[in-house]
Amino acid sequence: LNKDSEIDIRYTSYWETHDEDFIKNIIDDDVWPGHAGEYETSVALYLFNELVDKDAILNDPLGSSKDATEEKGKQIYNDIIKQYSKIVSEMLR
Repeated sequence: LNKDSEIDIRYTSYWETHDEDFIKNIIDDDVWPGHAGEYETSVALYLFNELVDKDAILNDPLGSSKDATEEKGKQIYNDIIKQYSKIVSEMLR
């Protein structure tokens, strides 16, 4: 690829697609996504609830996952899909 190429390639991490205000209205944790914190655990509860160790959440020594919920995960996941849809649409123009 070079500067004259018509191919649009972008790299992004899913958590970078959110509007910061959107996340601040959902996540109480100051650090996100944060490994196994409220953000990541909420998404895991929504996407594969049966695989999440609920005891680990209750016994989280840092307390960063204690506020995680499946509903928060659903909101976050749906926003990820919405934001990536926008990015792909822009790339196809």
